[in-house]
Amino acid sequence: MKDLIIEKLFFNNAHMGCLNSLKNSSCQSYLYPKYNKHSLIDLEQTCMSILKALKFLKALCLMNRNILFVATGEVSSDVVLSYCSENNIPFVSSR
Repeated sequence: MKDLIIEKLFFNNAHMGCLNSLKNSSCQSYLYPKYNKHSLIDLEQTCMSILKALKFLKALCLMNRNILFVATGEVSSDVVLSYCSENNIPFVSSR
């Protein structure tokens, strides 16, 4: 499963970080050294974090807890709005 997640992340360019001048210093351990003025994101660590979050979300679902999805960015808010509307999930898509 881990390899499939990493492959999908790579296919969707999730490894492309921001310009080095814009990066947050607390994220340094998740980034490779700069490449053409950009930082590359370590997809292995990203995958481990996704699996950890998935485990947490499954535990919440087993306890019948609600999960509130928040996405205020231009691209992400459209995706969250359509998915959550279809599945009756609480969400916030605007500020």
